Amino acid sequence: MTIADLYTDYAPILRRYAMRLSGNADTMEDLVQDTILRSMAHLELLGILNRPQCEAWLCRTLKNLFIDAQHKQRVQQEMLEKWCDATPVAPCWDQSWMMILEILSAPDRLDRGQGFGG
Repeated sequence: MTIADLYTDYAPILRRYAMRLSGNADTMEDLVQDTILRSMAHLELLGILNRPQCEAWLCRTLKNLFIDAQHKQRVQQEMLEKWCDATPVAPCWDQSWMMILEILSAPDRLDRGQGFGG
């Protein structure tokens, strides 16, 4: 069994399954691709399995990848919300840019030995 065989034989099945799980075409393609990549390490096993067993292995792998991605996204969202709640409101962008420009607008700083190698 080769990766090309796996992709040819099972990609349509995996696409339908991934679309049912994710409801998103981009996510579906990512899941199928990740599943095929994951299967590269198990080609010997997949070559021994019959078609229904191989399909079940691939679908279970795809589902695990989907669950892992959902969990990671949920944890990241929770961390972001926690961080945003704990972070004080940043000053207005205009004020921040004005401060940055003030610092950068001193052209003689490098001449006074405060720059590189000074």
